[in-house]
Amino acid sequence: MTVATRLGVFSKIFFFAFVAIALSITQSGCGGNLPRENKIDYPVRFHLFIKQLPWIQIPLQLESEQNHSEYINRPGESDSSWFSDREYVVGLLRDTSEFYEVMYLTTGDDLYPSVKVFSKDGRLIADNILGYSDCAGADCSMINCTSYVRIDENGLSRGISYDEIECGTPAVKNFVKHFEQKESIEFDSSGNFVTQIIIE
Repeated sequence: MTVATRLGVFSKIFFFAFVAIALSITQSGCGGNLPRENKIDYPVRFHLFIKQLPWIQIPLQLESEQNHSEYINRPGESDSSWFSDREYVVGLLRDTSEFYEVMYLTTGDDLYPSVKVFSKDGRLIADNILGYSDCAGADCSMINCTSYVRIDENGLSRGISYDEIECGTPAVKNFVKHFEQKESIEFDSSGNFVTQIIIE
């Protein structure tokens, strides 16, 4: 075998090896072998996730100070692509022409009712913590503090109530001032929420 023939054979071997490596990289992705579930089209997987969510049944009131074990212990409705393991899905709030609004509980000092707004193809548009955080961060001047988010036939609202005293004074009636506030909640075109005080 001549030198030219040998070079031709080695060139063909190199070419076929290069093609095989290129095909392997293309099929497995730049990051190597991907898990089977990651090869499913992202919007398709998102719609499967949305489809399994229950619609929120009204009336529903979520108080931040409660443990809400019915949502924390409910399996099979979380997906790490959209919710972490410390975010507990409550259900689908609204399906508009542009957005999906998913209510969930986020973990802090309390469990705060929140809403994530997604585009129809699964992009996160906005993430809103709706509940008040005042009760968890209350100092000695706030007692009997409760906060909630409510969904009913009038729409979405939130409220907070507590008794206010001077620190170091006995919590007797003469020293207590009661505070209560309720606000309606709406979402703007960008998916963020705005509130308005309800006067009753």
